[in-house]
Amino acid sequence: GDLIEFTVRSAPGKTYKARVQFIDPFIDPETRIAKVRVEVNNPDRKLKPEMFATGRLYSEAADAEDKLLLPASSILWTGRKAVVYVKSPDTESPAFLYREVELGPRAGNYYVVTDGLQQGEIVASNGVFKIDAAAQLEGKTSMMNPQDDEAALSHDHTAGDTERPVKAGSTPDAFKQQLTKVYDQYIKVKDALVESKAEKVKTEAKKLDAALDDVDMALLEGSAHMKWMEQLEVLENNIDIMKDSEAIEKQREAFSNFNNTFYHSLKTFGLSGKATYFQYCPMAFDDEGAYWFSNSKEIRNPYFGDAMLKCGETKEKIE
Repeated sequence: GDLIEFTVRSAPGKTYKARVQFIDPFIDPETRIAKVRVEVNNPDRKLKPEMFATGRLYSEAADAEDKLLLPASSILWTGRKAVVYVKSPDTESPAFLYREVELGPRAGNYYVVTDGLQQGEIVASNGVFKIDAAAQLEGKTSMMNPQDDEAALSHDHTAGDTERPVKAGSTPDAFKQQLTKVYDQYIKVKDALVESKAEKVKTEAKKLDAALDDVDMALLEGSAHMKWMEQLEVLENNIDIMKDSEAIEKQREAFSNFNNTFYHSLKTFGLSGKATYFQYCPMAFDDEGAYWFSNSKEIRNPYFGDAMLKCGETKEKIE
């Protein structure tokens, strides 16, 4: 019964409207997509079999006044948990609190909130990875360091920017160069996942493991040294899964977990002489979403490969 508006290239400027008549109860095991059927009058026969159409579905949940909605850009995914940063109402300068929430179905660019938030609370809708990275560096509650209590994280507030970016300028150049070699090999793992070749993923993941072994943590001091040790354990564990598993889906799951930590590594320590694009696919892992890094803005999805190669968007450029 939900409304869909769609267009076809052969009829530029014309928008067709129809309603969902049937949702296939089965999901294609290769593409992870369920088909939807709509019915539309076609008296002039301009709509023909096998045409490509681009459409937008209007969810009734998004218009429901009795549901609390949360922007998808506010959410960090850690496994099956959803995390948001809620603005503390009792501080003079903006501060954010780590909060795990339970979500219902997705409605366009929003998720229905079933538990964890109250009407009127303010959440960070952009830059949440920066907030989480800063919290991690300060030893406060974060995705990498979940705790039972909520710890406030203060940030300078300027127009158009509600979070203070993490600076990596103090990282020794030698360490950044070694981390850049890890990143370069990481890209080869990502490309193998784009090709959906599990055996090639294993081969490139072994090389990634070797590049990570070559990183000299003795170059770091104090809290930076301890932070890298924490990150290193997670990175190594997920590389082990990628290089040992024969199943592409397990490799992709480990790759996603690797990226959640690798993001913090790159934000904390930086790369040497290059930029990377942090990209996101909202449909990965049954619409839980997943991230990856790329050398270019072009989307080449490592979670679906050819099945949905262009699904995704660039969330951040890291230089």
